[in-house]
Amino acid sequence: MIETLLHKWLKVPHALHVGYDSGNRGATTTVVLIHGLASSHSMWNNVIKEVKTDDIRIIAVDLLGFGDSPKPVWQIYSAKIHAASLRATLRKKGVRGDVVLVGHSLGALVAVQYASLYPGKVNELVLCSPPFYRPARIIGTAVKITVPQADDIYRSMYRYSRTKTELAKRLAGYITRAKIMDEAFVVTDETLPAITSSLEMSIENQTSLQDAEKLSLPMHIIYGRLDPFIIKRNLRQLNKRLDNVTIDYVLAGHEITGSKVYTKKVIDRILQSVRNG
Repeated sequence: MIETLLHKWLKVPHALHVGYDSGNRGATTTVVLIHGLASSHSMWNNVIKEVKTDDIRIIAVDLLGFGDSPKPVWQIYSAKIHAASLRATLRKKGVRGDVVLVGHSLGALVAVQYASLYPGKVNELVLCSPPFYRPARIIGTAVKITVPQADDIYRSMYRYSRTKTELAKRLAGYITRAKIMDEAFVVTDETLPAITSSLEMSIENQTSLQDAEKLSLPMHIIYGRLDPFIIKRNLRQLNKRLDNVTIDYVLAGHEITGSKVYTKKVIDRILQSVRNG
């Protein structure tokens, strides 16, 4: 009852479970690792193992609704809510100084939202496999006509999957067995509310690409050429429009885990960001 009053009615953000914290408070830079949809902090294990330096403090969190973080069924899991919980967590952990947010998939959208909501609290973004989708295009004046585009196909696919929960769970099992997603990808009755709400509020109805276009801090995008969830045109256009955006790709799919080349690219980018700081 007290928790519901505090978080639902008084809008106090939840603190997230911190799955890993190197505890190096004397480091010049804090790297915050944010996982993707239906995943947890453990997806970053291979990255964490290889990033060993006294100059870096590494923190890996479980997003709200996932892993060992709180899972309120009443919550609207928008990118804004996810970012607010991340902010509350980093404040609780006493994070100060240079901050590099490294987000994968949904985590990349959360990182963009965080930078938009809390300017000055983050120095760089590393966006891995960001599912950036533009809103439906509308043309005409007297009559509004929606022009079908690739972004709409993805939204329709996500909308269908979140309304067919049993089908979604079966597909998740197949995806895991086929190793399309990493082992941290888990769909259960406990995580399903956060999955479906995050799909709707953070991915389908996102403003992430428009928000990213307004940011001036360095943004580094990494994606797999074989990624089925990425619209490469959106990434290239963002890179073309903004001088603060770099883009790189690897021969991989959506997941970082399981791909040595993707993992190495992320590690190299983190170390470069720390050196730049």
